[in-house]
Amino acid sequence: MSENKEKIVVEDNSKDVNSEVLEEIKKACIKEAKFSKMAACFVGGLFAVVLISALILVPMGIHTILKVNKLVDDANTVVTNMDGITDDLNTMVSSVTTTSDNINTLLDDNSEDLTDAIKSLSEIDFEGLNTAISDLETAVKPLATLFGGQ
Repeated sequence: MSENKEKIVVEDNSKDVNSEVLEEIKKACIKEAKFSKMAACFVGGLFAVVLISALILVPMGIHTILKVNKLVDDANTVVTNMDGITDDLNTMVSSVTTTSDNINTLLDDNSEDLTDAIKSLSEIDFEGLNTAISDLETAVKPLATLFGGQ
């Protein structure tokens, strides 16, 4: 019977040890569950912040991208118009250059004639011309009164 007593005492001790170990495991599990709940709440809050940020920023980003695309299209239109204007300006400059060359040629071709004409005008005797006109007026005046003039 003494053997049975020892067995009961050993079993009793092992039950106490097992019970303490189980109690320690239970406390550790409760602590771990608490930290797991905190981590889950943190992850859930982080997800909520990311979701709200995405709901706010994505439409703004899309709107900005659409504006940038419109600006790029407008810039392409302006560049295309500038190409047309540049072509028109090149044509105009070419036309003005041609006209200038034609005027230079005309002046070169007629410079001698213009020089001769100016020289001839400068050689006119205006005093003699005025005297001749005055003499003509004196000669014609009696004829004018004869035919009913003043």
